[in-house]
This record gives sequence, structure tokens and C-alpha cells, in this order.
Amino acid sequence: MNDQIRTIFFALFLSGTFGFNAAASSPKRPLSVKSIEKTLSKDSLNVSKSEYRLGHNLAKLYEVAEKGYFNKRLAKKLLKQVKSQKTFSIYQNWLESIISIQSKSSARSLQPVCSRMTKNTYTNLVEENLGTQATVMCFKQYLKVLSRKNKFIAKSQREVKFFKNHVSWMANRANIEELNYFLSRFKSDEKTLRKYSNELITHFISSGNVPSKSLLQYMEITPELTRYIQVKGLDQYSSKYVLYRELKKLIKRAFDAADKEEPIVEITKRLKEALNYYKLSYPHLPQSKSNKRILSLGKSLTRRSHFEAAREAFSAILEQNPNDENIIYEYMWTWVTQEKYSKAVLKVIRPFELDKKFKKLKDERLQFWTAFALKEQGEDQYLNIFEDLVTKSPLNYYSILAAKLLAEEKEEAANKLYFRLANKNSNTPESMPILDTKSTHALKRLKIWGSLDFKPFIKLEYSSIFKTHSRSIAQKNDAYDLDQSQASMVLLASSILKQEENYLESFKVIYRGLNRKLISLDERVLDVLFPRPFLNQVSKYSKGYDPLIALSLIRQESGFNSRARSWVGARGLMQLMPKTAQMYSRGIKTRHLYNPKINIKIGSKYLQKLLNQYDHNLVYALSAYNAGESRVKKWRKEYLTHEDSILHNIENIPFPETRKYVKLIYRNLFFYKMMDKKVDLADSTKVNKIFDVSIGFNAE
Repeated sequence: MNDQIRTIFFALFLSGTFGFNAAASSPKRPLSVKSIEKTLSKDSLNVSKSEYRLGHNLAKLYEVAEKGYFNKRLAKKLLKQVKSQKTFSIYQNWLESIISIQSKSSARSLQPVCSRMTKNTYTNLVEENLGTQATVMCFKQYLKVLSRKNKFIAKSQREVKFFKNHVSWMANRANIEELNYFLSRFKSDEKTLRKYSNELITHFISSGNVPSKSLLQYMEITPELTRYIQVKGLDQYSSKYVLYRELKKLIKRAFDAADKEEPIVEITKRLKEALNYYKLSYPHLPQSKSNKRILSLGKSLTRRSHFEAAREAFSAILEQNPNDENIIYEYMWTWVTQEKYSKAVLKVIRPFELDKKFKKLKDERLQFWTAFALKEQGEDQYLNIFEDLVTKSPLNYYSILAAKLLAEEKEEAANKLYFRLANKNSNTPESMPILDTKSTHALKRLKIWGSLDFKPFIKLEYSSIFKTHSRSIAQKNDAYDLDQSQASMVLLASSILKQEENYLESFKVIYRGLNRKLISLDERVLDVLFPRPFLNQVSKYSKGYDPLIALSLIRQESGFNSRARSWVGARGLMQLMPKTAQMYSRGIKTRHLYNPKINIKIGSKYLQKLLNQYDHNLVYALSAYNAGESRVKKWRKEYLTHEDSILHNIENIPFPETRKYVKLIYRNLFFYKMMDKKVDLADSTKVNKIFDVSIGFNAE
């Protein structure tokens, strides 16, 4: 690697150069954090204890209803409370529907109730979702009641006609268990089973959907249904899957040859067998799955430095998928990882016109390395490509790298350049709007759902605020257009969720606003995206390294949720496995890991141990924290072989999850550093100079 990439990337984003100064770096400073906090402190947005209790009980009732159960007593109690609480008036129709369903004991009496529900109209997404849930419940109850009654009732023409008119509700995914049982009662009655099966077949074919395997067991399988399933290619015995199984065998043989480090001649031979079969059978294969298999093989060959073989694999897929950016990137990486930038330009960038079509690119990796290769070849077009990358994806890891390289070239302060590009397409409002009553109630409810971390209602409420209430606010405020109204709701909603310490949900709201180009990446947004809860405790236990590293890790591991638990059993803020925790604190119980103080104390010790073990190489330490030390030991021998290039090593981490994890923690660290008012330039270690993260060394 040339001297420029060594020095620039290892010294990237010096904290002093890139320190956060909103007044200096943002083009304007509307809606400060304090002005948003002032709006949130208004009495109209305060939530009483009784409102929190009512919200809690509504969430519980919704959870029970989602499972198809009724609690009529609770529903009646809540209906009485909702009628006296204007904040929750939107839930009244839902509660009345639940009570109405429960009060009917016969299939015939349920028919008009269910039918009426299908015709309801709604004014916002919350009402619509609640109404849909109640409607699904009604048909679930109808199927249950009909299955319990005498079979002669179900055989009647009236019941068959009602089933036909509402078959989409009967076949709703939430009602499959009840539908299966209902059909199972006609095993010995082919005539009746055929009537109901025909209605289901007509429904599935017209909607383009496919019956579940469990439902197919109870339906009458007609020639029409058989043909439909075969055309869809979903029959497990169809020719597509027979051919796919053979392709998997051939690919596995190529994988095995590479794993066993057989001669390249043998690896290439097995690869060509798989590729020839792939090309000849492609029209008859499940194409998405087949492409992924070949792509995985190509990436494995790249990591083993079998570059020519890898290119053969990528070329084969590209013949069928010439616009797939992921495949194009992997193809180009076979040259970039060897620093053969002229080849990358000649073989990939020019043929695929990446230098001309960069504004349409969605893969940030591809756009960054396209620009970098052009830069290495002395082509000025790289400047435009880097600028576009920062503007399109300001929070992306690659945009941070691009911004520093641009600043070096343009001799412009990196923070000013970054914010100028990041805020290029912003339409952020300059003042808070006047809220109408319904919008105020919606924000109050969001506050309650955020406090409860009740995700179904958080998602519903925010969507309704964004799509419905934003329109009424725009109409109420003459100086606001719809975009500005939606932007103000993004800022208010995210700040409310942050206030309730529901950080993950607040991040989601901000990302939606940024993706829609509604808000700027400025002080208010960064304040929500990169909060600092637990910083005092993190600082106390982070000995020998910058506490912002641990804070960046916590943000990625748990989103500051002390009750977080992963599917593998990791727990708490720093997502510690119980066995790992016991190595540092004998006698500790699993439940103790949900205690922030204990979790941070043990997690910080473990992180310190990893940093010491890898000579403060942050890439290795973070990779080991995520994927395990044994894997990193293997990776260092086989894949992470660029001792002088942190960027190449990050790209060559074989686990996609770990690769993304490392990039995001570096990204988090960069923004925390940028926002830090007290900057320390003490870090000199070359292996961590991507952002000059200050973990205890002196800068050269």
C-alpha cells in the first residue's frame, strides 16, 4: 500500500480537526436541543400515573388478543376508563368490538358482527390496525364456534356462502390453526370438504399466495392446485429443487477442496464443474438461492487468495445478474485487496460504468472503493463520488472515510466539509409548530408506549403521527409544508422516546427522518443518536483505554437497554454470556448481569483483557468480543493478513455480522469523539489510527 493510504487512514479523523461545533459546522441552527426540550416539558404532554396504568393494561389486553384470547372483564373495565380519558379515545371502538365478539355464542349471531367489521373505515393507522385485529379475532371465534357445533350447520349453503365472501379473513395467517381444525372435521365428507377447499383454492390462486404446508394437509388437492404449486416452484419435489440439490453437492465439493487446501488445479476443476452445471441449469434453478451459493463460494476463494478462481465464480453470476451491486463489489475486491487499482478500474469500474452511474449506487462499499481506486489512478472524478457518498449516507462508515479524504484534498476543515455535504438536501424546520389536540394525544401515547417498550404500539403510533397527524399540523401552521411538519414530528417523537430511555426506538425514528431527507445531521439529531447514559460508570471501570470505546460498544450491543438478552443468551448492557462473566466474578448469578453497574464492571474488564491480548488492536479486540477469541486466532492466520492496513483487515473479516459490528463501533466512536468537547490527542498506535480514537498512545 502506498504511503498516502498508510498515513491518511491511520491518522483519519483527528479529534481536534473533527471536533463537534454546531455553530461553526452546520449551515444553520434551527430548533436547538433546548427548544425541543422546552416543547416536551409543556403540561399538555405530561402523562399522569392513571394514564400510564391505563396504557399498561391496554398493552396487556392487546397481547392477549393477538394470541386469540378474550378478557371480557378487563375489556369492559378499560372501556369505562377510556371513555373518561380523552388521550385514549381512539381505543374505544376496538374495545367495543372485542366485547361484542365475546357476547355472541353462535356462528349465526357472529356472522353479522364479523361482516360489519370488514366494512369499517378508519381515519388513522392506529384505528386501522386495532380494527384489523378485532376483525381477525371475530373470524377466529367464528371458526371455533362453527367447529364445535353440529357438522350439519357447517354443511349448509348459508355457511358455505359466508365462508366464500370472507375467505381472505378465514385464511388469515393468525387463523390457520382454527381453519385446519375446521377442515379436519370433514375428512370423511368429501363433498363438503371439496366445497370449502375450492373456495380456498380460488382465493390463493387469485391472490398469488400459497397455502401453508399445514393447511394443505386438510385441503382437497385438486389438479388445479397441484399445477399452481408446481408453477410457483414451491413443490419440494419439483424439478427446480432436484437440480438445486445437485448444484449444492457440486459447490460443496469445491468448498471442501479449498478447506482441505488441495492444489489449485483440483480446486479449479471442482469449481468449473459447479459453474458449468450452474450455467446450463440456470433457467430451471431457484435462482436467488443458487446465486447466493455461488457468491459464498467466490468470497471463500477470495479470502484464501485464490483470486482467479474467485473471479470465475463472480463472473458466472454477473452474466445472469449484471446489475447486482453486491456481486460487482466482490468482483472488484479481488483486485482491490491486492492493491491492483488499475486492474479494478479497467476490469470493473469502466465496464460497469461505476464512475458514471455513481449517483444511482446503493452499496456504500462499492461507491467508496470505486472512488478510492480512481483516486489512486489520479482521476479527479473520485471527488464527486466521495461527495455524493457523504450526502447520500452521512451516518455510514464509508462516508466518514470519504469525508476525511475530501478534507485532505480540498484543504478544508473536515467538520465544515462533512456537515456541508451531510446537510445538503435538508428541509429542517426553524421553529416548533403549534400542535393540535389529536397530535398532542398521539405524542402522549407514544411517550407511554416508549416507557413500556411496547413495540407494536410504538410502531403504530409513530406511523400514525408521521402519516396522519403531520398533515393536520401542516394545515394548522401556515408557515409549514408537509415535509417540515413531518420533520418536526421526527424530532419530537425521537426526543420523547429518548426521554423515556427507549434509545433503540428513538434511533429508528431518526433513521427514517434521515433516509427521507427530512432532517439534518446536526446537534439535535446527534444528541438523540449518540446519547451517553451510564457514561460515569463506564468511565469508572474503563482503565487503560478511552471510555468512549466501551460506550460505543454498549450502543451497538444493547442500545443501552439493561434488560437486553440475545438469542444465544448474552445479557445486559455489554451483552455478557454467563460463563464469561463467571471468569471475572466468581459466584455471580445470571440475573445480576441485568444490573448496569455489575454488567459494566465485568464487561469493561473483559474488554480490557482483549485489548491487552491484541496489543490494543481495536479490530482484533472487537472481533473477539463479538465472535470469540478462537475465531480471531484462526482469522489472523488466514484472512486478517494486512498488518499495515486496518481497512483491508476490516473488509476481510469473514463473518458478515462481525464485519458490520466492527464498522459500526468505529462509526459510533467517531461521532462520540466528534461531539466530545474535551479532546485528547493521546493515541498514536498505528493499528487504530482510522479515527485517532485515543486509547492511550502518543500521536506521531
